[in-house]
Amino acid sequence: MALPPTELTANVTEPQLGPDVGPHGNRQWQIFWSSPLAWIGLVLTAFMVLFSFVGPLVYHTSAYTPHLTHILQPPSARFPLGTNTLGRDELARLMLGGQLTLIIGFIAALLSMVFGTIYGLASALAGGFTDVVMMRIIDVLLAIPGLFLLLLLDSMFTPNAVLLTAIFAGTAWFGVTRLVRSEALSVRTRDYVEAARSMGAGTWRIMLRHLLPNVMGVVLVTTTFQVAGAILGIATLSFLGLGLPPPQPNWGAQLSTAMQSMFQGAWWVIYPPGLCIVFIELGVNFLGDAVRQAFDPRLLGN
Repeated sequence: MALPPTELTANVTEPQLGPDVGPHGNRQWQIFWSSPLAWIGLVLTAFMVLFSFVGPLVYHTSAYTPHLTHILQPPSARFPLGTNTLGRDELARLMLGGQLTLIIGFIAALLSMVFGTIYGLASALAGGFTDVVMMRIIDVLLAIPGLFLLLLLDSMFTPNAVLLTAIFAGTAWFGVTRLVRSEALSVRTRDYVEAARSMGAGTWRIMLRHLLPNVMGVVLVTTTFQVAGAILGIATLSFLGLGLPPPQPNWGAQLSTAMQSMFQGAWWVIYPPGLCIVFIELGVNFLGDAVRQAFDPRLLGN
C-alpha cells in the first residue's frame, strides 16, 4: 500500500556527501603516514620550527647587541656560530630571523588558501557569465609576473611583517582559485549534488556540505606548496634588499649581507642562513609531495 504524502516526505532525507569523501578518508591518511617523504618533511620542518621558537628560550643571547671586539669572529664557545660584520651573534640572529620567516610564510599561505578557496567555490557555483568574469579577472592577475608584482608593492610601501604577509597572501591566491574552481566544477554536476539542489538545498549548504569537503585534498596540497613559495619569496626579497628593514634579522637578508664577506673566508655567516632556507624548503616540499600522493584523487588508483 502506498505511503501517505506526509510519511513519504518524512522518509526522504538530503543525500549525504559524495562517495569520494568518506570511504577514502582513513586510506588517505594511511598513505600519508606510510610515506617516507612525510616523515622526512615532518622532521625537517619540526626541527626548523623548534630551532626558531624554542631555541631562543634556551640560548639567551641578544640578536641585536654588537660586540665590536669580536667582529667576524669564527665559531667559538662564546659564539657557537660566530659573529657577523657588526659583531652580532649569528646563532641568535638565525633563530630570531627564522621566527618572522616562518610566521609570515605560514600565515600568508593560510590567508591565500582561505580567500582562494572561497573565490574558486563561488565562481564554480555561480556559473555562466559571472563565472567567466570572475575567472578573467584571475587570468589578468596571473598574467602579471609574481616577482614583479612583489617588487612593485614592496617598493611602494615601507616593508614590515604585516605588509609582507599581505603581499604574499595577495599574490598567491590566484593559483589556489583556479585549482579549487576546476575541482568544484567536476563535483557540482554529480548526482548527489543535483539531488541536494532539487530538494531545496541552498547555495551555502551545497558549498559547505558537498563541494568544500571534496576539494579539500586539492586545497591541502596547494597550501603546503604555498608555504614553501612564501618562505622562498621572503628570502628572495630580503636578499635583494627589499625585505624587512635592518636591524630586523631574516635568513634572506643575512645571506645577502654575508655575500660581502665571501672573499674574507667567513663561511660561518654564509652557510648557516643558506642551510636554514634549504632545510625548511625541503621539509615543506616533502610534506607537500606526501600530501599530494595521499589526497590527489588521480593518484589514489580508484
